[in-house]
Amino acid sequence: LEFEGNSLVITHTQEYLSNLKKTIESLKGKLMFLPMHWKIKFEELNIDSIINEIKEQNILIYLRNIFDIKERIIRFPSTFRRGIIIISTESSSEDEMHHAIIFSPIIKTRELTPFGKAYIVRPLLVVVLDNILDLFSKTLILKLNINEIKRPSPLRKEDWLLEDGSNLNSVLYNFYLKENRIPDRIATIISYLFPNINLRFSLTEDQRVYLKVQEDSLELPPVCIADGLYKLLAILSALELKPSLLIIDEIENSLYPKTLETLLDELKSSDTTVIVTTHSPVVVDMIEPEDLVIVEKIAGETKFRRIENPEEIKRKLREAGITFSEGWLYGEI
Repeated sequence: LEFEGNSLVITHTQEYLSNLKKTIESLKGKLMFLPMHWKIKFEELNIDSIINEIKEQNILIYLRNIFDIKERIIRFPSTFRRGIIIISTESSSEDEMHHAIIFSPIIKTRELTPFGKAYIVRPLLVVVLDNILDLFSKTLILKLNINEIKRPSPLRKEDWLLEDGSNLNSVLYNFYLKENRIPDRIATIISYLFPNINLRFSLTEDQRVYLKVQEDSLELPPVCIADGLYKLLAILSALELKPSLLIIDEIENSLYPKTLETLLDELKSSDTTVIVTTHSPVVVDMIEPEDLVIVEKIAGETKFRRIENPEEIKRKLREAGITFSEGWLYGEI
């Protein structure tokens, strides 16, 4: 998918188109007529017409907004846009059905007919855009405001964390209510990094919830709880919400090196795609060179680049006796 002016240009590789044609031709020779109420026969499809139509398409887009693009494509008058019906019979191999579903990969409707299973599937492009929309709709960005986090949160059902973390108390309390305990991931890491504390919740008279910490025999109110503990809880809670993409701004703030290292390991081992920003050499030294994206402003433009040959870079830095972050700071990488 590429923009050319105000047009979205959709192209497919020749290999994909060739495999698609072979698959449809193979299926045409084996599949039975569709039931009458489907009002279409698979054999009536003009393969060359379909291939030519989807080879390259241009859709006029007034706004480069993903939701606008999706609407334009749904309205686009194209065989490729609308669903195609496929019948799976006993004579259809799994490989053939697999390739047919790649043509239009997501099953929208399935109905058992006297002739086999009939599928209405959606076009590949619509599926791609659905996945892009799903990615962005479940993206969680954290620019935490610890002062706001320490304030009691209104007691209500919370299933997402706000960008500044101001509803963290409520999110944590909802986790607690589900299992009558803090989620295992959070409890395990907190007990490892803060072995002498217990987390509790309390309600204000106007039904707002806040976190209290019991450290040995001392009970700490929110104002006395370390900022780093709140930040750790916010990021771990974000992972529990299973966002498609988690973005954390300046992850190093308020965190001790041991806490930071543990948290980075947890982020890397999670199932969530995570992007963190940092200005800290400490963070740079805690990650692998292949995980680093360097952001620079060049000639008024923001440029992103990965490190080429990361293993070679590590070898050179070891031989020079300097750390990864020193190589970054002094422009050696």
